Amino acid sequence: MEQTPERTNLWIGRALLLFAVFALCWQARSLYTFPIPDSVNYWYGDESWLMFEARAQASDGVLRHPYAYGATLNDQAGVLIGNSWGASLLYGLPAFVFSHSFPAIAIGRTVTFGLALLAVFAMFFIALRLGVSPLVAGFASILLATSPAFTIASHSARSDLLVGLVVMLVVAFFTRELAKNQRERSAKWWFGFGAIITLLALIFAIHLVTLLLPLALFLLIRLGAFRNFKLLLAALAGVVAATIVLVGSYALLTHDLSLFGTSGQHVQFVDVAAQKPFVRLFSRSVQLNNMAQRFALLWSGAPALMILIVLSLIEVVVIMLRKRTDTLKEPRLRALLTLTLIVGASWLLLQGSISYYMPHFLLLAVLAAAVLADRSLFASLRPLNARAIIASAALVLLVMHVREVDKTIAASRFFSNENQRAVSKLQNRIHSEIDSTKEHLPVVLAESPAAYRLELDSSITLMSPLFPAFPKYDDSIAATLARYHVRYALLYDGKELHDNIAGVPKLTAYIESRGTLVDTAMGIMFDMKRSYIHPDVSSQDTMKLYRLNAY
Repeated sequence: MEQTPERTNLWIGRALLLFAVFALCWQARSLYTFPIPDSVNYWYGDESWLMFEARAQASDGVLRHPYAYGATLNDQAGVLIGNSWGASLLYGLPAFVFSHSFPAIAIGRTVTFGLALLAVFAMFFIALRLGVSPLVAGFASILLATSPAFTIASHSARSDLLVGLVVMLVVAFFTRELAKNQRERSAKWWFGFGAIITLLALIFAIHLVTLLLPLALFLLIRLGAFRNFKLLLAALAGVVAATIVLVGSYALLTHDLSLFGTSGQHVQFVDVAAQKPFVRLFSRSVQLNNMAQRFALLWSGAPALMILIVLSLIEVVVIMLRKRTDTLKEPRLRALLTLTLIVGASWLLLQGSISYYMPHFLLLAVLAAAVLADRSLFASLRPLNARAIIASAALVLLVMHVREVDKTIAASRFFSNENQRAVSKLQNRIHSEIDSTKEHLPVVLAESPAAYRLELDSSITLMSPLFPAFPKYDDSIAATLARYHVRYALLYDGKELHDNIAGVPKLTAYIESRGTLVDTAMGIMFDMKRSYIHPDVSSQDTMKLYRLNAY
């Protein structure tokens, strides 16, 4: 049977999809070591923090940090943040089931890697559903899998990749709905719209509120809900129904209806909200700096994507100059680009300019770029030339990705082993001093990433040093340490490290002045200002164990 060009493209596209899966599997060799758990360069303390919260919600129904004694994080998070049941089931339930066998971060990274595989497959099949050539769909999958930002996100116990996947799926669905805008939608459809958008915005991560709300408002207008009061009322009824379900379940489990928790003290949400660029929307310097930071994030996190977008836009200009714009008027392309611009504006103005927020928009950006390139850049090429160019570009991306991954493995394993060796040494020192006749386990205050290593130690009670940043009481540091009978403190030496978290410099200064230095361990334990490709090992880090005799 003669092979048609369409069938040839399908087989090549499938082959590129398999290459994308291979790229993910190749980098999975360093899944639990790169970056080091609770990486200082990427998400200092966030991996263990979020995993502990998700595990707590999966086990007892309350989103809280179980080791953040003396901090507001140790209480329920409030209605707005405390309804993240989707993320807690995906991340927290496995962490709860295997809590005595594997560290929470290792479990979280395993879940995220599964989501990364799902994202690569989803990219391919969604692109096909949007009319993209299998060749370009396969290229989109490998472009995503080999992007540095995607690699980092797939090796994280945070839910950023989950947020990006939800955004891409929602936009893909409504792209098809916008493309067939003449279809009449019933009140039931609009009720479901309001309920599902509300649930998606709240049950996975609070970031989805800022990403999906502007999108939902646009869809209400564009799809005609505002032109029919009955339909608008149905959508609002869906929002109310979903809100009642979430608030009611939260109240039943926590006996609380506060928005940000019951403590009445400073909470993290205030800090995060204050950092949004939208807060200073009309400040030219703030917005210029914001755009420069986003461009830098995209260029460093997905350089191939940026190149593809630029080349496609150049081809769009050429097409417009030649007045051959039929392909650019295709309904699905216009709908997808419109929704992508709305989500992109939300990411630009309503999300912080932090590298680990980039996956929230990355997946959708790759999908939109693939559809645009398919209708412009690759549409202008002869089929044979398109295959050669795409296959060559995919091969270059794959080879470069494999080489970069191989370079990082040695350094990441070295950092991990150094941490393990140092923590084990000081952990053994604690064990040698533990009085087994005492009824209570000794409380050990430990900084990340040491806390990750101590999590499974059943002979101690772990405490995170978060109370100075989010104090639950108006106590002094000394009073809080005494309240929880903290016996040991395991701290890393380094001003730059401690300056990353509010209140920690004062805590470490107090412990250093009042505690007794029991033992130290030296090694290369951090990735702060260290490259995983050419790590600087000229200076060592120090881990110190203090005994707090007064407690």
